[in-house]
Amino acid sequence: MKLTTLATMLMLPATLVAQKGKFEISGKLGKYNAPTKVYLERRAFNGEATIDTVVLKNGTFQLSGKIADTTMALLSLQVAGQEKESRIIYLEPAKIKIKGEKDLETAQVISPANKGYDEYKLALKGYQDQMDAINHDFGNATNEQRSDTAFTHGLDKRFRKAIKDKQQMIIDFIKQHPDNFFSAVGISELSVLNGMNMEVLEPLYASISDRVKKTSAGRSFEEKMIKEKTIVVGALAPVFTQDDINGKPVSLTDFRGKYVLLDFWASWCGPCRQENPNVLRAFHKYKDKNFMVLSVSLDKPSGKADWLKAIEHDGIGEFVHVSDLQYWSNAAAKLYGITGVPTNYLLGPDGKILAMNLRGEALNQKLSELLQ
Repeated sequence: MKLTTLATMLMLPATLVAQKGKFEISGKLGKYNAPTKVYLERRAFNGEATIDTVVLKNGTFQLSGKIADTTMALLSLQVAGQEKESRIIYLEPAKIKIKGEKDLETAQVISPANKGYDEYKLALKGYQDQMDAINHDFGNATNEQRSDTAFTHGLDKRFRKAIKDKQQMIIDFIKQHPDNFFSAVGISELSVLNGMNMEVLEPLYASISDRVKKTSAGRSFEEKMIKEKTIVVGALAPVFTQDDINGKPVSLTDFRGKYVLLDFWASWCGPCRQENPNVLRAFHKYKDKNFMVLSVSLDKPSGKADWLKAIEHDGIGEFVHVSDLQYWSNAAAKLYGITGVPTNYLLGPDGKILAMNLRGEALNQKLSELLQ
């Protein structure tokens, strides 16, 4: 059976609150019996997965385990050997109840962390509705439509509007829920969407309660803000070395004398894959003018095949690709304080940072200023 993987549903690290303890799940889903099973996949910060499974008896099941932090997990229902449905839940050192009359999707997940998650999802529903409509239109388009520039540009315009709207939704949520630890999760996500705009982020972070600031998500974001003040436009980009797809070491210093887009991404990151065609267009336009893309993947230890497949599928094989396949613990990502992808830095021939988080037309405009 092929399970929906938790990694494909993440763009941000899954660990949230620095607590240690035991989670206990007691669930009731209809009247399912053997061989129907429930799978619970939880993933450590380095990308290593733990998958627990249990057979249902008259719809009931129980799962428990030890966790270091409140953690995102993927709960899946397998019926007749096939995955029927799955959904994200949050594990925490507490008793977690799951109640569903017939399916997992509409079941109640009862615990403090999951209540906070429900509030966060509701706040972002407008964004999700927009994305569902975009994906529906693309999925139902003919090959002729998909090759039509006006059609694809229209979808891209709608996508960027959805991202802009999502930023405001997150801001509103944080202001209205300063003591919800998903405000710490949200501000980290917002920092990726708005290119780490400190003028927006610093006062917003200050509005979050002290309790939430003390969570690992809150502390992680505070550390990111501190690092952001050192990795700024005009500063020398921190140097690192990682292996390329063939195991050959590549150093950032190898690109001295060139303009380089240092692009952090992952094969499992939907927005990264959405942005790849734009980066590819910029590469083709400026590759003969001393421009290169150095792509750093945050794929997980078991994800090399997915990484290589994404490179081929997205047509970005001409970029220089490196990774240590350590997921969110990627050494280069930690050096730059990366807490969400996509994130990029445009570097000059001297290795200094010229701009950050250039997406869409902004990347083309900046390269046009520099190289034309």
